[in-house]
Amino acid sequence: MEALNRSFVLRPFANIVINVCKNINLYPDQLVQRAAGIAVSKLVHM
Repeated sequence: MEALNRSFVLRPFANIVINVCKNINLYPDQLVQRAAGIAVSKLVHM
C-alpha cells in the first residue's frame, strides 16, 4: 500500500521532470537544468 501511495505522489513530480526534459531547450537557464537534474536523481534514489 505504501508503495502505491508513493507512486501516486511521485507521478505528478515525474510528469513535471519529463516535461522539463522534453522542453530543456526552452529552459537554457543552467539553474533550471540543475534543478531538473536534482529532481531526476532524487526520484531515482527514492
